[in-house]
Amino acid sequence: MAWSYGVMGAHYQPTGHVSLLLNLIEWGMEPQAAIELPRGFLFDGVYSLETGMPEMVAQGLARLGHKVARADAPWGGAQVIGIDWGRGVLVAGSESRKDGMALGY
Repeated sequence: MAWSYGVMGAHYQPTGHVSLLLNLIEWGMEPQAAIELPRGFLFDGVYSLETGMPEMVAQGLARLGHKVARADAPWGGAQVIGIDWGRGVLVAGSESRKDGMALGY
């Protein structure tokens, strides 16, 4: 599988790129599922979690000594298009947190 993707989001951008790539390659997720997963982001000493992140994750991070807060707004935005050479098809995903679409031909 070959991927073309992008993640926006100021300080979140590098973290978002790595997170999305791990979701696609390491965890084998389809593009839309990889994008939709709730996000967390460590910035300025606080681990900020989107509202979709389970409370047990927030509690676990706090027990490890992290400062944890819920994000006021979603982190980043992404679109992905992948080429599945074996099946001869394109697969895509687009961010529901923002406007946009993934399109290929």
